[in-house]
Amino acid sequence: MKKYFLINKYKPCHTINQKSSNRIIVICDHASKLIPKKYKRLGLNTKEIKSHIGWDIGAASLAKGIALRLDSTLLLTGYSRLIVDCNRALGHPEAFINKSENTFIPGNLNLSNAEKQIRAKLYCLPYRKKIAKNIDLRLKRKQIPIIISIHSFVPKYKGIKRPWHLSLLYRKDKRLTSLVLKKLKKNKLIKIKINKPYDSEIYNVFTIPFFAESQGFPYLYLEIRQDLLINKKKINNWSRKISKLIKEIIINPKANFILNPSKNILKYYNKKNKII
Repeated sequence: MKKYFLINKYKPCHTINQKSSNRIIVICDHASKLIPKKYKRLGLNTKEIKSHIGWDIGAASLAKGIALRLDSTLLLTGYSRLIVDCNRALGHPEAFINKSENTFIPGNLNLSNAEKQIRAKLYCLPYRKKIAKNIDLRLKRKQIPIIISIHSFVPKYKGIKRPWHLSLLYRKDKRLTSLVLKKLKKNKLIKIKINKPYDSEIYNVFTIPFFAESQGFPYLYLEIRQDLLINKKKINNWSRKISKLIKEIIINPKANFILNPSKNILKYYNKKNKII
């Protein structure tokens, strides 16, 4: 039995349950460790490719479990973030990194702008366009999209331990985050942090600010510690807990904030379909 739900097909975006009538969209920006064969592993060995530097270990499995329980559409990136990080603006220095923690990525050294554009076009923009398409689909159905972004983090980074179980990230809009946090705090055994181990303002994450917060759509940006996702039993446990509390919040008639995003709903890409 496989420990994780693994992406083993070479395509930039994987969609599950596209026909869902649910307004929730579950996304996973760092779902895959796959590197296109033409890049020759970017000069890395198998252990390095399988490590946390190239993907969020267990995140795709958790995202799938949550999406299935919510009967929502799931969108997953198809390639390693070492090719291009879909959760960074394409002009950001971390969109094409040449070092992660203590590991150098030889295949990313001295990348030309032309190569960056090729990678963005082939391996990132299809994922972003799929998110935009699913948002537009819900708006046409007169539904307010709710976007749930799933990530995972290592228990220890550069010698510093991260003892909390999960973290909720947000910038200015904490409507859904606050309700989820309130429910999570009822379980005293769960250690929770806000905007840790990353500050979403400082690290310039892209997907949630661009597709959700700038549009006034409610969202949940969840980070969970990777050792809590090491087997199917643990993944099922967390996906059950998270999907249950999300259901409880969304069916609550008092949660009218979900139905009232900002009135200024922007377009997600221009006539040339370029998402930067």
